[in-house]
Amino acid sequence: MDAVQYVAGRAVDTDDMFRIGRYASEKIRPAIVRLRSTWDRRLILSSCYKLRDYGERVFVKPDETAEVRRKRTFEH
Repeated sequence: MDAVQYVAGRAVDTDDMFRIGRYASEKIRPAIVRLRSTWDRRLILSSCYKLRDYGERVFVKPDETAEVRRKRTFEH
């Protein structure tokens, strides 16, 4: 949540936040953050370049449907 607020530059209202995948001590599991407003989503996605200066290794990607992910995989 700190990384999301760092990118947005202000407090962001979240609807839900949870980790996906099985727990393994040697791996870092991705987290899904559901935001309350579309404006916050756009702000975070357009400002995610600021994460380079953030102290930890954090990446931001938009959530996509399975069909879009498959299409991109086949294109590669």
